[in-house]
Amino acid sequence: MKSPQSVTLLSVFLFIVTIGLFSLEVNAQKENWKQVYADEEDTWYIDTTSISCLSENMVRVRVKWIPKNKKFEEDYAYSLAVEERDCTRDKMRLVELGNYDEDGNLQHSFDCSNLEWRPIPSGSVGETLHKIICDEMKCKEISKSP
Repeated sequence: MKSPQSVTLLSVFLFIVTIGLFSLEVNAQKENWKQVYADEEDTWYIDTTSISCLSENMVRVRVKWIPKNKKFEEDYAYSLAVEERDCTRDKMRLVELGNYDEDGNLQHSFDCSNLEWRPIPSGSVGETLHKIICDEMKCKEISKSP
């Protein structure tokens, strides 16, 4: 029979291991924002950890947009969006959109999941983002692996 001290030590050890594993999982899910476009008006980022394959040629990604010049007092500090991209047909659709203040507080939230797929305008920021996102995705390689 185990002593009460060994049971207590074992419980503490298991608790510490569980917390350690949980923190590893949380750290693995941290955002990794990569700047993909900037001009005099805006800066755009993608969260490279959020890129997920929906199919061989379709990807979902989180995008952050930071306007450099606020035109109105009520303008937000940045927007976060979830987008889906069809890399074969050069189309995209917005799934979710949130506008945030300087402190990171959500100001407005929009569920856009009912929006239709739209063609990406040639020469637009959207086209630049599309090329980078589709280059970042590894869906074709994933779908071919055993």
